[in-house]
Amino acid sequence: MTTIVLLGTAQPVAAAPPAGELAAVYATGGEGRFTDSIQWLQWGEYPLDPLPENNAVLGYGDEYGPAVRTVTNYRYLDDAQTLKLTTNCTLSGLVTDNEGEPNGDADPVSRAPLVASIPGKWAGDSLDNLYNIGGTGHWNDGGLSWHEPLRYPADYVNDNQMVIGLSNGFPDLGNEGAGYGSQMSFDMECSADLNGEDVPLAGLVLADAEASSAHHVSGYRDEWVQASTPQGDGTSWRVLDTYRDPDCPASAEAIVTDGGNTVRLMPTGDECVYQNGGRYSRPVGVGGPGTVLFMAGSTSARIAMQGRGYSAVALGLIIGTDFGDAPESYGRASSLFQPTWTGGQITGTTDAFGVGLADMGAANTRLGASIDSEADQKFSVGADGDDTSGFDDEDGVQLPDGGIRTEPGATHTQQVSCTGPGRVAGWVDWNRNGVFDEATEKSQEASCSSSGAATLSWTVPDDVVRSVSGETATTYMRVRITNDSGTMLATGNTLTGEVEDYAVNVRVPTLRLVKAVDGGQVGSDRLLAPESWTLDGSTGGQSVLSGQGSTDEKVVRTGRYTITETTTSDRAGAYELTGTECVTSEGETLATSATDDGATLAMSGSDRVTCTLTNTARPGGVEWDKTDAANGEPLGGTVWTLTGPSHPGGIDVEDCEADDAAACTGPDKDPAAGSFAVTGLKWGTYTVIEKSAPQGYELNEQQYTATVNDANLTAALPSPITNERKTAAVAWSKVAADGSPLGDSQWTLTPTDPAGEAVSVEDCAADDAAACTGPDKDPAVGSFRVEGLTWGVYELKEKSAPAGYILSRATHEVRIEAANAGTTIDLGSFTNDMHNPLVVPLTGGQSAQLFALIGGVLLVAGSVTAAARRYRRSTRGGDAA
Repeated sequence: MTTIVLLGTAQPVAAAPPAGELAAVYATGGEGRFTDSIQWLQWGEYPLDPLPENNAVLGYGDEYGPAVRTVTNYRYLDDAQTLKLTTNCTLSGLVTDNEGEPNGDADPVSRAPLVASIPGKWAGDSLDNLYNIGGTGHWNDGGLSWHEPLRYPADYVNDNQMVIGLSNGFPDLGNEGAGYGSQMSFDMECSADLNGEDVPLAGLVLADAEASSAHHVSGYRDEWVQASTPQGDGTSWRVLDTYRDPDCPASAEAIVTDGGNTVRLMPTGDECVYQNGGRYSRPVGVGGPGTVLFMAGSTSARIAMQGRGYSAVALGLIIGTDFGDAPESYGRASSLFQPTWTGGQITGTTDAFGVGLADMGAANTRLGASIDSEADQKFSVGADGDDTSGFDDEDGVQLPDGGIRTEPGATHTQQVSCTGPGRVAGWVDWNRNGVFDEATEKSQEASCSSSGAATLSWTVPDDVVRSVSGETATTYMRVRITNDSGTMLATGNTLTGEVEDYAVNVRVPTLRLVKAVDGGQVGSDRLLAPESWTLDGSTGGQSVLSGQGSTDEKVVRTGRYTITETTTSDRAGAYELTGTECVTSEGETLATSATDDGATLAMSGSDRVTCTLTNTARPGGVEWDKTDAANGEPLGGTVWTLTGPSHPGGIDVEDCEADDAAACTGPDKDPAAGSFAVTGLKWGTYTVIEKSAPQGYELNEQQYTATVNDANLTAALPSPITNERKTAAVAWSKVAADGSPLGDSQWTLTPTDPAGEAVSVEDCAADDAAACTGPDKDPAVGSFRVEGLTWGVYELKEKSAPAGYILSRATHEVRIEAANAGTTIDLGSFTNDMHNPLVVPLTGGQSAQLFALIGGVLLVAGSVTAAARRYRRSTRGGDAA
């Protein structure tokens, strides 16, 4: 870049270079193809010191700094930070090749140190577009391309944090700074070690860290960067990346000299931001042309650069490092490797943009066909962090469709594609505890055969768990190859080889037991909790899983299992085991054989089986008995209305009287007369009320309540539930021969079956029935009505006939039973004959005087009797004066 900023600042005196080591730097952003492969050498901490002289990296053994400088970068390859990969690059032999020569637009060129810089500070830089940390240089409106009214540098921002540029002097001091317009060269030699053990480097990387222009066409000094490798080291020059604005006509020419040992990168014209009318304050486009050049096989070179103003070079190296990408809990696993290269090769002077780009190829000791390099382990849940960086190189293992299918104690084998020489080993996190357990989860080590394969074998441990995506979670497999000696471990680094991690499904047979309680009959009542039952699964008489209400998912071996349930709950008797259904996670229902307390099941393959034992609440019932209140005997023929949860609108229950229950098709399932059993009822409270009573009985209007639940599955109504017998009345009348009523007769009504005390019935003659306080309730003369007679057989006899009439000797039977209970039994009319009149014989008889005397006596007696009866009647009627 040509810098025309004028600053009246004296030449600075450099401070001592930064002491200590710096962390290795890999780009995290940009369009570069090798962000995970190129370790860029950083020359200072970000941000740079505001005093330019404090950013000097290499001097001449004078005020600018030491003439020899070793820059050490490091990174750890393990979590414990015990595996330290260190790169040491020694800079020396700094020369300002054109010191004292005219500059063209300033004082003669002065000697200056190499100064640390950050690509992207100048708007025309392109390296930050390829490789950066934090972002690229950009305009303060967020855009990458200039437009009015933006001006450089006031409106320009550089977000890049990579201190990887080496500048020929102090660019911040403008055209009066030391090194302005200088051509510098220096030697660089790099090496690497892992905890002191040498690690081969794949080669050095050279890039233009500040945009260059070819100015010779306008009479100014050209700008370029250059590398020269030692004679005969077999360097292969390859283009890794190129970058330029799409509208830029300039390209970068790779000029090859010195028998192929020197390559200079120089634009074919003005840098891109000066094309198309661009100027310093108004740089057009996004910069370039820039090239990233790889010196494959070289670990040392002499680096040169020239600027019309200031120029800068960025240097890096490639150490092939492959990492695993399982989640962080599995630890860091890495392998160093020597990659191979194809394409993008420069063998003579050519357009660097026209030779194509180089590709990194696989090392000899590898898994599968390919390998790429990573800056660090990319922990990822899907074990695909490596796959999405660079290219997907995890191709050594072809997992079975659906994952691994096995069981505890089984042998699992896995074919691995590989290229030797080397040994292969694998680890599977069988118990999914987040680590690879060396003692139980490592396969045997197998040599990679000449045919390009190795067979790994594991004995599946007893603590294996089912790990399936969408069910529980996947687990992980790690496979490694190395040609190092010693035992292979799941973590740590090897100096050769590759690491591949895979998310893997492990399908092992599992069994889980679940108790389900069907409360369809429970209604609004309480439901017994599933935890009231203990579930158990056993095989060979040995319990393998057990739990209250359910069990955890248990890995089991294939074979036949017995599934049972037990309970100590006194409420459980109200439930019955109605089914055991065993279903796989794929929805397949397995065949089971029912037992009294469960089922048996054959486990095979790698099914995930859940067996559900369903206990259904038994339907309840209500029972009651109807008896005759008089004798306590069962009483059939009643109809009831039952209302409750099963029949909220009520249902009629008619007494079933049959030889057996099979004939009872209605709600009452008890064939005995007077006994009721209503079954199939949901739990809850029911009311029962008599709708109709048997003939001859009074209706029982009392409402009865019963509650059906698991403590009282068959609810019995309180006993006794009775019907009272209806009574009857008996009526008859006493008449003369002419049918006229005869009063004053008396009768005896005697119970004979059952036997009882006789009742004397006198004819009540009164104005109304209320005056009849005796047994006869009919106030009419000669009419009788005896009420409240209970069931049985009675005899009615006349006890006393009316005066002048002959007493009847007839006996009248009265039978009261269900058929006539509640009625009046009318016996009809009974006639009394009068006594015969006296006859006087004409001859041979008594004298007329005798008959007259007898007649007089009878007349007096009759008069007295009549008077006495009239008195009684008047007294009974309350008419006495």
